[in-house]
Amino acid sequence: MPVSRSNTFQPLIETAITDRLIIFLRYHGADRTVLPHILGKDRQGHLALSAWQVSGTG
Repeated sequence: MPVSRSNTFQPLIETAITDRLIIFLRYHGADRTVLPHILGKDRQGHLALSAWQVSGTG
């Protein structure tokens, strides 16, 4: 997901982390249900999400 597109979802993901909400997303072409845990930047400065996958493939 391009960084500019990720920034659109950043406030929603932050709310999901704070409120412990499950989110639904598509990653590498597969639908996934995840419980987001940490949102930050990787070493290259790209937005990165750490989450527990609770449903989906992959």
